[in-house]
Amino acid sequence: MRYLCLILLLCITARAEELQLAPSKGSNSTTLVIYSAKRMPLALGNQLELLNTFLRRVATKITEVSLQELNLQQLDDADYIIVYSPDPAGAFSEPFLNKLASRQNPVMWVGFAPNSKTQTANAKVTDIPPNSPAAFAFAEMLLDFYGIRQVASGRLLLRIEDYDCESNHRDLRRMADFLFSRKIPFGVGVRGACDLNAQAEFADTLRYVQKRGGRLIIKGGIRDPFWDAILDKPRSDISAANIRVEITGYLDKLKKHGLSAIAWENPDVAISEEMTAELSKLFPVMVGPVQLSDATARDQFIGQAPVRNRYGTVMVPDNAGFVPVNEDTEGYKIKEAAANLLRFRGAVASCAFHVYLPFSKLVALVAQLEELHVPFMDLDDLKDYAPR
Repeated sequence: MRYLCLILLLCITARAEELQLAPSKGSNSTTLVIYSAKRMPLALGNQLELLNTFLRRVATKITEVSLQELNLQQLDDADYIIVYSPDPAGAFSEPFLNKLASRQNPVMWVGFAPNSKTQTANAKVTDIPPNSPAAFAFAEMLLDFYGIRQVASGRLLLRIEDYDCESNHRDLRRMADFLFSRKIPFGVGVRGACDLNAQAEFADTLRYVQKRGGRLIIKGGIRDPFWDAILDKPRSDISAANIRVEITGYLDKLKKHGLSAIAWENPDVAISEEMTAELSKLFPVMVGPVQLSDATARDQFIGQAPVRNRYGTVMVPDNAGFVPVNEDTEGYKIKEAAANLLRFRGAVASCAFHVYLPFSKLVALVAQLEELHVPFMDLDDLKDYAPR
């Protein structure tokens, strides 16, 4: 029994290290983030939050301080320092720059780097594009900055999407049997809050799918949409706390029928910070982009690897696309996108297959993805990462 416990502990530790990567100075190291501004002039996005999203991949204690409130003694105490300077007019004192230059520990400057004598800004890295290969390249730079060598191998995530009580239940069972036969774990995006007592076949099918490696993802259906797409802001006529209570009630009903949903997927273009905070109390995993602010729906980040949001929930990106209805090349475009993502360390290429598509398209997609010779990720392995 003692050896079994040891093995289980090692397995849990190994999985945790896949999500938060240990820097060369250890997981008890500290990182000081010094910012002159939170965003570029006239920008809507919270670019400082984007930087923090990248940093949450690293097992380091992060302290954030504005340049105006910085005590120079803090420069001596931190193991790592990152200076974020998105404003080209930002001014840095000579004592600060001299002390920074004299440090032996690693320093990264992100943004406009000033000339210490003339205070003229010389652009080094002017921005971190949130959804582009440049952002992924920046993530790679961070791994090198922290001296991270051990990173989990790339993985694939396959999701069957838009299953509801009106779907063809037999089709989903057939898909589950096929993926189970290929030893492929998968997610199932469930839309709508169906009456489980009245929809017995729906509940039976979900239990059947769970036994074959399907992990349930709640995809809206509780008074959504949450975002006003016309005004481009969170809806003001709904309460995030009340929505959490309603979703909690539905999750309890699922449990009574032997069903467990471990993830949430937002069906809207965006989700507010308040709603994210409430949903993070219910779900250890969310599928989709990281919403960086409420300023605009476009202020979000789709990464190449799972990260934590500011509330500790694991965010799994939806980054490799989906099989469209009229796609002649079947899964080829998804395979190409996945191959590009998997060039980056620790990447997860996540793709969707809609439940109403022909079974033959799923077979073709899986054949394409298996040619990459990359393991498939089980969402169940992530549920213990986020604190509750």
